[in-house]
Amino acid sequence: MGAQQEPPESWVDPDTGHRIVRLTDEPGSASLYFNQNGYTADGRKMVFTTANGISVLDLTTHAARPVVQGQLFDGSGYLGHAPNCGTPSARFSLVGECG
Repeated sequence: MGAQQEPPESWVDPDTGHRIVRLTDEPGSASLYFNQNGYTADGRKMVFTTANGISVLDLTTHAARPVVQGQLFDGSGYLGHAPNCGTPSARFSLVGECG
C-alpha cells in the first residue's frame, strides 16, 4: 500500500454544496462528538482532541495550542485519565487545571 494522501485544505461537498475547510493538519486530531460543545462561550475558539491530549484552535487565526497533554479519551469518547491530577476520574478545565 502507498502512503495515504492528506485531504485538501478545502473542498465543496458534492452532496450538500457546502464548503469544507480543514482547520488543522495535526495527525490524529478530531473534533468533539456532535453532542459535546467544542466551542468557547464567545465562539472564538474550538476545542479538539489530538493524539497527545486536547488542544484549542483560534478560529480567526487558525493557530492551535495544546491545553491538556496525555491520554484523555478512550475510543468511546469518555474521559480516560487526566495526567498529573491524582485520580483517573479527575476533572479538568480548558486551561489544564485539575479540580
